[in-house]
Amino acid sequence: MINFSLMNNKQKFVNNKQTHTPVNNTKKLSFGQKLDNFVKMMEFEISTKCNYGKCSYCPVSLESSPVIQRIMPMKLFKKILNDLKAIGYKGKISYQRYNEPLAVKAEDYVKKTKQALPDAQTEIFTNGILLSEARLDSLRESGVDKFIVTQHSKNGFITRLGDISDEKLKGVSVRYGDELSLSNRGGTLINIAPPRKQPCSRPSETMVIDVDGNVFVCSDDYYKREKMGSVKTSSIKDIWLSTRYTNFRENLKKGNREASSTCKSCSRVDSDNTLYNPDRLRNNEALFRKRLLEETGSARLPVQEKKAS
Repeated sequence: MINFSLMNNKQKFVNNKQTHTPVNNTKKLSFGQKLDNFVKMMEFEISTKCNYGKCSYCPVSLESSPVIQRIMPMKLFKKILNDLKAIGYKGKISYQRYNEPLAVKAEDYVKKTKQALPDAQTEIFTNGILLSEARLDSLRESGVDKFIVTQHSKNGFITRLGDISDEKLKGVSVRYGDELSLSNRGGTLINIAPPRKQPCSRPSETMVIDVDGNVFVCSDDYYKREKMGSVKTSSIKDIWLSTRYTNFRENLKKGNREASSTCKSCSRVDSDNTLYNPDRLRNNEALFRKRLLEETGSARLPVQEKKAS
């Protein structure tokens, strides 16, 4: 894919490819072993609020009224972190599930994460509307390693890039919503794509925990139809190793989607639906340049970032 960077010292753009490494969860683990084959990404729903709610590729846009704001209790969050610490978790952690993490004080959750799991990589997925330079500084100080900003409106983060230094923009990726390769969210947005029959390892790579501490099979399970357990009553390790959860993951990796009410209607295959589509980016460079000019008023267009030799 193409990495862009504004060369004008008053306007910058950084675009970094996100990667998810597939994991093998077939190895049988004894109780005392650390989970070497555990997921590489934890997704926490620290709140239920989205401050935009108009993305056509998100089920939140289907809601007839705003989703009521609820926040994950810090006591519950600390319990989750202790569970992860006990198994030596060093993967990625994000703070979203159909919400905007910056609509609450995400800094508090990030600080607790870094205290308990100093080797974990913390990521903020945001629409950027609330991401000012001051907020960027605050979140970095709390321990955020990476920002992934999806640009939706002309008053978004991209219009503020010219006021932020190159140094502060390190680790910040910006993308447009239509640069994403989308899924139909477990059949919720069937107009996006029809169901697929191929194997999928997404639930083997990512664990999703909602605001109440419930573990669900996938972030695409918008209506929370398939619960695998609760961290209020069980440890993350016990939930992960449970027979039901293990069988679910193995069946899905074999392409047996019919066993799941969510997966049988879903168009996702592995994690490709959440990442950039490199071919689409290459083909749409001209469109990207046109948009950036329209939204920033800059005559200095982005150029392809040179790779280090």
